[in-house]
Amino acid sequence: MTRFSIFLVSVMLGVSGGILYDAFSPIRAVFRRQCVRIACDFLFCVAFGAYYLFCSVALGFPALRFYNLLGCILGIVLYLKSFHKIVAFFAKKVYNGIKLLQGKYAAWMKTKKTGKTR
Repeated sequence: MTRFSIFLVSVMLGVSGGILYDAFSPIRAVFRRQCVRIACDFLFCVAFGAYYLFCSVALGFPALRFYNLLGCILGIVLYLKSFHKIVAFFAKKVYNGIKLLQGKYAAWMKTKKTGKTR
């Protein structure tokens, strides 16, 4: 593989790393404590490092180069500045739908326990 193709693969690995980072977002949102955020960031770094190592060995990359790191960083930034907004929009829709269903279920359980209807 040429350096440019390895750089492009590194950018795509960075984009997929952004998706992996979003996978830890629900945990960070539920638990707002600083220690949980640090643990999530640490787990993301370990998971992304393992993912990058697996892909680099599977694709036969040469030793780690500076442009690999730049490609991964560029990919994560591209994801966070573009695709993340789309993912966040749909995640917000799903979250609001779940909250609506929880509210309806709670109201239904309340009427079931009291036996009263509106």
